[in-house]
Amino acid sequence: MARAVLAVVGAALALVLQGCFPIKKLHNQNNQNQPYTEGYGPTHGPAPPPQVAKCSSLGSHSRHMDCGKDVEVCGVLTLETGEGTGNYKHPEPVVHGLWPQTDGYGTSECDDPDSARDPSKIYPCFDTQGSQNSAMWFQKHEWQKHGTCAGVQDADDFFRQVCQLSNGPLQVMSGARAAGKDLTAMAEDLQNAGFCVFHIDSSPNSQLQLSACLDVKGQWRLADVRSFPTVCGEASSSSGGGGSSSSSSSSSSSGSCVSGQRGPSCTRDSDCWSASGCQRCAHSGYCTDVPLRSLTSLRNIASLFEMEGPKEVAARSSFWVLLMVSAGLSACWALRLWRRSEGVSVSPLMEAEE
Repeated sequence: MARAVLAVVGAALALVLQGCFPIKKLHNQNNQNQPYTEGYGPTHGPAPPPQVAKCSSLGSHSRHMDCGKDVEVCGVLTLETGEGTGNYKHPEPVVHGLWPQTDGYGTSECDDPDSARDPSKIYPCFDTQGSQNSAMWFQKHEWQKHGTCAGVQDADDFFRQVCQLSNGPLQVMSGARAAGKDLTAMAEDLQNAGFCVFHIDSSPNSQLQLSACLDVKGQWRLADVRSFPTVCGEASSSSGGGGSSSSSSSSSSSGSCVSGQRGPSCTRDSDCWSASGCQRCAHSGYCTDVPLRSLTSLRNIASLFEMEGPKEVAARSSFWVLLMVSAGLSACWALRLWRRSEGVSVSPLMEAEE
């Protein structure tokens, strides 16, 4: 058994390291002015064009929001970076509110709720005001000034959607703030994650406003302004629309992740952040509540060395093969980086022949 394992390890390492010693030079004498790009260049043709951005460029919107064809209600999800002054200073980014852009702010209609009763509890994303009384006062203020025009059923529906919509963007903002990025860089991170920034509210508030619209089923969706008709218009009910929403109709009825069941459909991790209980976008194309395996799985590896039997021996053998191949890959990439810094790719074994 040991000989077989060694044979497999040797073969795997040979295959891995074979690609570490190409004889050709990295530069091309006929294309000396063209920079070398791994996988592309004179031999392979031009690099592929960058992916078309999902969001309009920063600063391209006017302050007056146009909901577009067949979209009655649209607005902004306003998020505070926490780096403002006074009431806008917090230890981390927080949600401010969801504001329909009515009257002079945009073409949105004011769609009254089924019940205008004030909220009776504090919702998780608003539990950031320092005290219960302050949080409740602030929620009532947001509901009476903005929520009662948002086309929702009641206060519970409004704040539930606000918290779910803001979950993903706040994670992006928290990461950007931890990295020491400024307001503009934070906005760019949101854009890259698919959360489209409508307006940057700088000093002293330090806020970012994301564009959003209300679809025909009463769900708010984060989307670029130019995509409102597709995401929230009449056509979205049959095509499935797009954008990030608080409840996806194209997947589970709850728009959340439940253990043992598929969550909403997705193409990237950020599509899942606004859905309750979802951790990431799985390879199946659906959100899942199962996080990526962490280093705690090493406990399972350690347990292999405490067991005996054919299955355990085979498992240990597989582990050693993977470990050796990983070590070979690391060595290979380290050598490739060193060769690239030197400008040539010559095998030490072939040096004497050249």
